Amino acid sequence: MADTARARGLAGAGGLGPWSEEDIGRYESARDRLTTAISTYADLLVAETSPSRRENVRAAYLRYVELRRQLAVDDKEKITEILASIPGDGS
Repeated sequence: MADTARARGLAGAGGLGPWSEEDIGRYESARDRLTTAISTYADLLVAETSPSRRENVRAAYLRYVELRRQLAVDDKEKITEILASIPGDGS
């Protein structure tokens, strides 16, 4: 099991808790995609010189940060939305 699941307290002594390996994998994939988006927007924020565009990039960055902070393994609808809307490896 990945460190993300352990860090969020999803793995009990006997396994994955009420979630399947697929649930955990989809959750971790969604978090990975959000982390990549956050990193991308952070890079764009540093490089942007236009104040108005900088504010737009900052707003997008903060949206992804908040989305990742609120994401829960049992929010299958939000996970599906993230996986469909944010490209990832192999997407």
